[in-house]
Amino acid sequence: MRSLSDELGFDPTGCQVTLTFKGAVDPVARLKPWLGPFSEATGLSFRLERDRPGRTDVLYDSWQTPQAAPGRQTPELLAERTLALGDSEALRLSYEPAGSGQATGELLGGLLHALVETHETRERWVERRLRRERLLAELEVARDLQLRLLPDATRFEDLADIAVRCDPALSLGGDFYFLSRLSEGRLGVMLGDVSSHGPSAALIMALTLSAAAMVAKGDTGPAQVLDGMHEQLLRALEKTEMYMTLFYAVLDRSRNIVSYANAGHPYAYRLAEDEAVRLRALDPPVGMGSAEGAREETIAWPTGSHTLLAFTDGLTHDLDDPVTKEGSAICRCVSAGDLEPRSIVASLFESSPEGLRLDDRTAVAVRP
Repeated sequence: MRSLSDELGFDPTGCQVTLTFKGAVDPVARLKPWLGPFSEATGLSFRLERDRPGRTDVLYDSWQTPQAAPGRQTPELLAERTLALGDSEALRLSYEPAGSGQATGELLGGLLHALVETHETRERWVERRLRRERLLAELEVARDLQLRLLPDATRFEDLADIAVRCDPALSLGGDFYFLSRLSEGRLGVMLGDVSSHGPSAALIMALTLSAAAMVAKGDTGPAQVLDGMHEQLLRALEKTEMYMTLFYAVLDRSRNIVSYANAGHPYAYRLAEDEAVRLRALDPPVGMGSAEGAREETIAWPTGSHTLLAFTDGLTHDLDDPVTKEGSAICRCVSAGDLEPRSIVASLFESSPEGLRLDDRTAVAVRP
């Protein structure tokens, strides 16, 4: 609101704040300077009063001005016109209707009406702008809080080289990643994509992170984690008519293996020199189909030679996978043998179309 205001003031105790908003000028203050010149130029004699609760202010009175003929009295026969000024105030115009005064008085009334309408339109604009600024400020706070729910990748640098990036299309989004320190030096890596955007998707995302924190710990395997997530989230997903794709992998450096479960997520890869192998979906998305038990696969993963990459569909263009698209930035990066996670994530976002986006973009790359 301060960005919209011209002045910001406080009372002596600091308990009351006064804001003067841009454009929100009292119409009467703009009106008074040209009332006298109008009367002189047109020859119209009139009186303009401002009625407020408990008082009436005379803004101009032709019959009481210093230029009025001595002893001239207000005529008994006057035409009147009243214009509402807000909810509790009004302007009352009185003028002599005889001769050309009728037309000139109506002209003045029309000018006053236009001024009042302009003022009311401006005030409505200020109100809408204030509501919009307040909403944007609240969404910005919500966005910051949502992103703070995501784990700090630097806390897991002793387990693997990790690069992450989450970029909601709107202030709030449904993409997320999760990292978990497991027993025996293993690392859990999760990425999910809720089927919608905005506040509802953000709430499901927050519920999912809470569920992940409870389920993905200790020595729990990927399939067990997805089963636990499905059990905790199914009711909320059914109620909101939403679903999510979910990928979860456990990286075990001591045995040079990676075990993973994939609930309908199409963009998960094992990147090696000059090749990218898709880690296929093993089950339908969470919230779709029955929960008969998730499946998992285990593959060899030589330490330092392969990079795990998972990202959401906001990083594709018309579902055109950048990892397999010849000539894309990430394809060139992999072909050159650069499997450093930060390079992978940077090239992936470089391949993503810029401009107006309707989908969230999230990626996580890990090299144990």
